[in-house]
Formats: sequence, C-alpha cells, structure tokens
Amino acid sequence: MSVSSRSRLPESVIMNGQAISPIRAGIEHDARVAEINRKYEELKSFYEEKCDDFSNEVESRRMWQAKARTSEAALTEHRQFSVSRTSTHAFAFHTDLA
Repeated sequence: MSVSSRSRLPESVIMNGQAISPIRAGIEHDARVAEINRKYEELKSFYEEKCDDFSNEVESRRMWQAKARTSEAALTEHRQFSVSRTSTHAFAFHTDLA
C-alpha cells in the first residue's frame, strides 16, 4: 500500500442514512460537538444557579427556625411570668379578704 492511498480520504461517508463528503461530515461533526459543549455550559450554569438558590434557602430556613425558637422561648418566659404574677396577685387578694 502506498503512502498516498493510506492518507487519502474516502469519497463519501454515510451520515444519517445519507452519503456525504468526509469534509462535510467533519464540519457537521464539529458543529454537533460545539452544540453539545454550548448546551453543557448552559446546563452547568443552570445547575450552579439552582445550587446557589438551594444554599440560600437552607440559610434562610435556619435563620427563621432560630427566630422561631427565640420567639417561642420569649413567649414561654412571658407566660410563666404572667402566671406567677397572676398567682401572686390572687394570693394577695385572697389573704386580704380573710
């Protein structure tokens, strides 16, 4: 086999059921690869945005849960103070009547 016959491109390539030139096949292949790369970068960008959104939601949830715990503790303390104050006043009122 001579060197020229080994490096010679085939006359046609079958692509999508059609015979096309190897040069056109290479161009179409490069275009498909470029489109795949573009779509991958777009998908990667959407994914990173969703990851950031998720992280923000987790941080927000933790903040609101901490505020809820603080508010619940303050409410419990207020109720205990109100009950003890009411009990003291009721006891004082009751002893005044006696």
